[in-house]
Amino acid sequence: MSILVMLAVVAWFWFDVRRELRARFSRLDGDIQALRERIATLENNAGTPAERAMHAPPRVVEPTQTTQKPVVPQAAVYAKVAPQSASVNMADDAAESLETRIGAHWLLYVGVVAIVVGVAYFVKLAFDSEWITEFARVLIGGVAGGSLVFAGVRFARAGYPLYGQMITGGGIAILYVSIYAAFNFYELIPRSVAFALMALVTAAAAWLADSQRSQGLALMAVGGGFATPFLLASGRDAQIALFTYEAILVAGTMYLARHRDWPALNLVSYAGTVLTFAGWAIQFYTFEKFLVTEIILTIFCGMFLFILRENRRARGVFAPLVQVVLWTAPVLYYLASIAVLYEHSIPMLVYLILLSVAGAIIARQIDSSLVRLIV
Repeated sequence: MSILVMLAVVAWFWFDVRRELRARFSRLDGDIQALRERIATLENNAGTPAERAMHAPPRVVEPTQTTQKPVVPQAAVYAKVAPQSASVNMADDAAESLETRIGAHWLLYVGVVAIVVGVAYFVKLAFDSEWITEFARVLIGGVAGGSLVFAGVRFARAGYPLYGQMITGGGIAILYVSIYAAFNFYELIPRSVAFALMALVTAAAAWLADSQRSQGLALMAVGGGFATPFLLASGRDAQIALFTYEAILVAGTMYLARHRDWPALNLVSYAGTVLTFAGWAIQFYTFEKFLVTEIILTIFCGMFLFILRENRRARGVFAPLVQVVLWTAPVLYYLASIAVLYEHSIPMLVYLILLSVAGAIIARQIDSSLVRLIV
């Protein structure tokens, strides 16, 4: 598996370099062609008075007069010098940009993958040979993850944000894995402690993403936060605690997305909420829990409708996609509510009446015939 990952990285690196070189050479060809056209235009205008004065025979002057050197027109000098210097400068810029891309990005990726693969093989050998105990394994993982986070912060503050963010992200991932292993594999800590530690790592990752203005770290924090209930599943129903945690996570994600204009975070938050609710409903929903479940559905639908409204101000690349995806929230809410209240006639009637009133008010506020038709 590790060899396949390395081959994939090398192949990706090679194809990206080829694509970059082709793009650079294509632009250079276009610039050279434009310079040739300018030279041809200057040669066609060689019959101007300035050109005739330059090519005219020298005039004989008296010895008492001061001889002046002929003035060469700037157009002629530019025609001789500018094309060559411009081509050289553009070629240097292209080479410098490609070298910067290779040195600052791809070699870093290859190096990180190589380190991870090497460490993984060493750790596997140590585990298989039982050189270290289970507690020592978890402790080493925690110390390694914390050290990488610290080193990443130092790199970012020193003026190397890309390196710092990548190292910090690797450290956060190691911390998640270490906590999960301590709980699920080795049973060294109880579920409550593991949940608290994962929540703490998620909060720290969100704070680092905000301070370093790194959307990648923010996505890792949000994804890790929504993955925590799945990683620490107990097999017992904890509906109130679970969805209270989810509501807090959605609210924090909403704040961070609005504060830094990262609409993609709301997309991850929405997907995580839908998956969490679907997983809980399949495993734990029963006939008696309809009222609490409907209240939870209403709260989350209201939150995502508010996010949908706020997303209209977003200017990120993913803002249009998020706008389209979040429009499915009221549709899913309606379908889930019908499924929950289907066997409860009176609550179903109340729900439909309240939904109709709310839809009529919203349609009147925004003056939309389409909304009235849907309601």
